[in-house]
Amino acid sequence: MGAFKRAAVFLAMLAALAGCGTSRVVERGETYLQNQQWDLAWAEYRDAYQKDPSNKEYRAGYERATLEATNQHLKQGAELLREGRFDEAVEELKKGLVVSPAHEGLQAAM
Repeated sequence: MGAFKRAAVFLAMLAALAGCGTSRVVERGETYLQNQQWDLAWAEYRDAYQKDPSNKEYRAGYERATLEATNQHLKQGAELLREGRFDEAVEELKKGLVVSPAHEGLQAAM
């Protein structure tokens, strides 16, 4: 096999492996989303999106997971506040601010 052909085979293998990584990230992220494990989905997509911000699947997953995780923490924090469980509410709202630091609703609840 000539050097050019070996290089072409090697590059094809690298491209296939890179595609597998993308599909595994999306598969894990989607599994977390389907199981309503918002923080895990957010972390999975955040890491992938930070490594490859041009990947549209990563961006879409990251945006959806951010929205879902933020809403979950806001809802849970509000419920804890209504129950008078202030320390737990603060911790829940802090988790939401990690996901979405500029969210006005979370900031106002704090």
